[in-house]
Amino acid sequence: MTNLSGFYESVKDFSANNDMINQFIFVGSEEELESIEFDYRTFVMIPSSSNISRELNRPIYTLSFDCVIIDKYPYQEETSMMKCVEENMFVAGQFQDYLIQNNENVNIGEAEIDSLGNDSYNVSTVMFTIDVDFARSPYVKSIIS
Repeated sequence: MTNLSGFYESVKDFSANNDMINQFIFVGSEEELESIEFDYRTFVMIPSSSNISRELNRPIYTLSFDCVIIDKYPYQEETSMMKCVEENMFVAGQFQDYLIQNNENVNIGEAEIDSLGNDSYNVSTVMFTIDVDFARSPYVKSIIS
């Protein structure tokens, strides 16, 4: 992938064509998630940081995204919770495989599993960070003043 727009479209296509994902959301910050109503199994991406480098004469942009896979399950049902966690992890693995198949230079960090609930249902999440490298021009650009 050569730019952020192309990467975004690739992730959006993955989400749209994956039978286990009902909704894809790209937000600017975690605070925006508080006001969003989730469908079952939602894939969320949040840009979190970036790095601009010319280290070893390899000019790249590295962008980090926090990714969250969210799903609901019936309140206080252990079997449903285990199935939900298992399926969320499976989708995270599918996402990693999809990126590798599309020759993305991506690193996926440790996945964190969490659950929280209310009186009618619980929510299970798998959270992980991906770092994506995008190529830059191989020479130093002139700066006009």
